[in-house]
Amino acid sequence: MKMLKSRLTQLALSALLAFTASIHAAELAKHFAQPGGSTVKIEGTSTIHDWTMEGHLIGGVFEVDPAVSFDPAQEKIAGANGGKVEAKAQTVILVRSLHSGISPATAATAMDGVMQQAMNEPQNPKITYKLTELKVAEGHKANAPFEFESTGDLTVNGVTKKVVFPVTIAPAGEGKLKIEGKTQMKMTDFKVTPPRPKLGLGLVRTADEITVTFNWLVKKAN
Repeated sequence: MKMLKSRLTQLALSALLAFTASIHAAELAKHFAQPGGSTVKIEGTSTIHDWTMEGHLIGGVFEVDPAVSFDPAQEKIAGANGGKVEAKAQTVILVRSLHSGISPATAATAMDGVMQQAMNEPQNPKITYKLTELKVAEGHKANAPFEFESTGDLTVNGVTKKVVFPVTIAPAGEGKLKIEGKTQMKMTDFKVTPPRPKLGLGLVRTADEITVTFNWLVKKAN
């Protein structure tokens, strides 16, 4: 009988803890992507010149424990638990929102088409990212944005890979946060074949390695 009561007590406690955790998770402060102020840039090289694709539309939501403060004036980040910040994020970028800035405009349009074809845009029109862990980096400098190591799932061309890269998060006024990051990766990791368009001068070869830089502006929900 005692064993039964003990077991029931354990089950009740587990249920209570799970319920409490679910309430806490539901209380994460939501910050929604803003229509202006965000940038994503993809840079690479080829046998004839370096190239860049750039967009200004990053949709999604960033959620974080409301106890966390990103004020860079503080010595340590408030609300971090064991070096980790309780946070979630989901972002989306439309492949067609990325454009080349080269001249003339006809060349830029052609390059856009080449990249969209390489990324199988009709079948996979979105690039998505889901944050799974946010760890505070060591060595914070006074009045500089806090640095973090982010871990998440990046989906490109229908292929999902776990990626780890550094980001900074800083207040941007009026309840806004600016989240910035930069990382290197290979197109073939996502089954994207580096474009090799045939031009008058011969076959152009695009390098597999690319650098992705982003600046994401989000605002806390009222």
